Amino acid sequence: MPEKLIRSVFEQYSHLENRLTNALIQVLASDEGLTREFVRLANVPEPPRNAQLSFSCQLIPGERRKLDDEESPEVRAVPDAWIYCGTWALLIEAKVEAHLEPNQLRRHVQIAKRRDFDEVQTVAITADEQVPDRLLRLSNTRWLNWPSVYRFLADRRSVSDCVARFLCDQFLEYVRAVEAKGLAGDRILSTFTGVPFGPDRPYNEREARVVVRSLLRELRPRLAQSHVLPPFWSDFPKKPLTGTWDVIPFEFSRGHAFTRHPHLSVGIWEDGSSIELIVPNNAGSHYWKQLGNRSGEDLRGCLLQVLQRVRPFGRQVESGQTEPRIMFEILHRHFPTRTRSIVDGILRFDIESLSTDGARSVKKFPGWINAAKGTLSQARNVNLQAELKAVYPPSVNSISRTPDFVNELVRAAEAMQPFLDLLRGESS
Repeated sequence: MPEKLIRSVFEQYSHLENRLTNALIQVLASDEGLTREFVRLANVPEPPRNAQLSFSCQLIPGERRKLDDEESPEVRAVPDAWIYCGTWALLIEAKVEAHLEPNQLRRHVQIAKRRDFDEVQTVAITADEQVPDRLLRLSNTRWLNWPSVYRFLADRRSVSDCVARFLCDQFLEYVRAVEAKGLAGDRILSTFTGVPFGPDRPYNEREARVVVRSLLRELRPRLAQSHVLPPFWSDFPKKPLTGTWDVIPFEFSRGHAFTRHPHLSVGIWEDGSSIELIVPNNAGSHYWKQLGNRSGEDLRGCLLQVLQRVRPFGRQVESGQTEPRIMFEILHRHFPTRTRSIVDGILRFDIESLSTDGARSVKKFPGWINAAKGTLSQARNVNLQAELKAVYPPSVNSISRTPDFVNELVRAAEAMQPFLDLLRGESS
């Protein structure tokens, strides 16, 4: 893939709010149909149907200033952006870290009225998850958050105008870059639109961390709706991500470190994406006894149950390659320091290798179950971690490249329920 050593077209301002507002207006100004859809998204009265729309960013309509003369719109007391025609105007006030002040919005309306705009609408865009309390007192102001704007443009990347399509893609990439660089702090500006990495897009760890964060934000509430899995620990004290993975503990872990119990983990790696049901080394001894004391046939039968549940929604992504691959793994490590681990050994196999039918691309080898059983039953005083995982390759045809990956991960997690029951001693 050729390099793009080009500065973003949106980096014309030093303040983040100005950059994001400029980015949004640049996209909207490229396609009037897209702008009218945005007005409907904001849920405000629409402009006249046949009127030609005009746009302004950091300037009052009709005002002219030097391009290098940037001053905070708050200092100048002007709206961040305008969309207008005739006597109709939509004023946009954008925030990321700063608080939104109702009086500021009222002054913006007064400015527009003095400029002979009789039909004035206002929309505030913030990084909040819910409408800010201060906006509830303003009946004539609508609220959007940056993730909803991001989702709106992500859903319209196929617009017919090639310039608008290019700018949509640039906007989405720019917002993820802002988050990856930490410019927005811990605030989330994007939504999950798919894992972007593959043969057409090199893996980037900082961006992967951003994608994981947006993915988990949507995945957690979807998993909470599951009627198959046990309840999840909804108010688990989450920490800032330091890697390209995050955990989702179950409610039965409450009151303990999540590493004392089996839990789900979701990660995006250079060789693919995965959701995993993990038995940590520090998990209670009863979990490890369930693994070690069960017969090899019990373990095999449990893993094949998981495979049978996955097969109905599995798919071929490339010749000879299907997804998800259901893998079982035993990891042996030691820790020279508290934060650094060294892998001493890995036993990993595709569950398809245990079956007598199914994917021909996977060579059958029932001996894997004996190797796993022997490792689990004989291990003493070693650091082991057992994982059952659904793996999705970095292929352009993978469902992980789409927003529906959220629902896919829920299906994969629910398919692992027999293994979770085995660990908890609830399977026959």
